[in-house]
Amino acid sequence: MTETDAAATGASLSQRAEREIHDLHRFLTDWFNGDAPDDDAFVHRRFSAFDPGFFYITPAGVVRSLEYFSRWAATARGSQPGTAIEIRNVTVRRETRTSVLLTYEEHQAWTGGDSHRLSSVLFVAKPDAPNGVGWFHLHEVWLPGDR
Repeated sequence: MTETDAAATGASLSQRAEREIHDLHRFLTDWFNGDAPDDDAFVHRRFSAFDPGFFYITPAGVVRSLEYFSRWAATARGSQPGTAIEIRNVTVRRETRTSVLLTYEEHQAWTGGDSHRLSSVLFVAKPDAPNGVGWFHLHEVWLPGDR
């Protein structure tokens, strides 16, 4: 569903945000496996779903900017063959007219390893993004028993 489709169907901000979570992780799965197109326009479109003020707090407590995240992702294509990412338990915590806070579990597996995280993400309305929402703040922690 494109952002235009989401608006036309009357999808709520939280519905568009949940779709964005799944879309990004499908992209990351394909990217890590080397299956996503290595095409600047394709990658730019995917990263248009991030607000310029985006920042990410890693499970280790390190704060990363959109610039850092973008540079890292550009070098990660094909870096983790066998990657599979499963998103579970997406829950809307708070929704306003212009933002939505969600939590979800992210379960990753790749050749030789796995990780399990609980993520909190704040999305803001972003009409030019693929699903009409922008990643603004992402904070991940390891799930119990991981790391």
